[in-house]
Amino acid sequence: MIPARIITTYRSAYLFPPVFVDCMKRMKKLHPRWQHRFFSDPECRTFIEKRRPDLLELYEFYPRPVMRSDLFRVVAVHELGGFYLDLDIHLHERLDPLRNTALVLTEEWRMSRENYESRHRSELRDERDLFQTGNYGFAAEKGHWFLDEVIEEMIRRAETITPSTCTQDDVLFATGPDVFSTVYSRHRADLCAGVTMLRGTNKPKEPKPSFSSGEPWWFQFGKYGSHLMTSTWRKA
Repeated sequence: MIPARIITTYRSAYLFPPVFVDCMKRMKKLHPRWQHRFFSDPECRTFIEKRRPDLLELYEFYPRPVMRSDLFRVVAVHELGGFYLDLDIHLHERLDPLRNTALVLTEEWRMSRENYESRHRSELRDERDLFQTGNYGFAAEKGHWFLDEVIEEMIRRAETITPSTCTQDDVLFATGPDVFSTVYSRHRADLCAGVTMLRGTNKPKEPKPSFSSGEPWWFQFGKYGSHLMTSTWRKA
């Protein structure tokens, strides 16, 4: 069973954009008895140093803050158990029904074959892989093996990073949703009975993502919330 815990992170609680303030207030309003763990950047580093010192060198190697955040969120859920949510996820409903499983992932959007091969740097072998597995929101029991696999994939992909020229595509490939998607694809058969995959609805509730392109079910945390896609990481 997934613990009643929501984990969030950002550079500092004193630097929240207004949308983050509103989303966090709603998380707490819907889950008054849950544990809410917010980590600033210094607290993320301290957590890695104490709980996974073997990953500290990798954490400090990453040239962009979002990459360190990507690693931290996986480590935090692996070590503590619970839900990780980006601070621009507006929840519509309580998350309690999702606790009765071991792993919760999201089907973020469907990319084109060309986009897939560019992003994943390999040929498409299965049409199901066009559906990207998001890392803006996920949940797991403490110590779930899927998160071990995600961390191992991040370690492997660190070899692709050139700090002086690290692009947004490099971030997506080395630490972002491309890692989750690859690991999910690799273990799809093993996970078929042990994962709750959240898919959006064709009529998502308000508010909706900050841009209107694409299908209406994209960038949803199932029926439970909407990822508003503020994309603050792209500016860091």
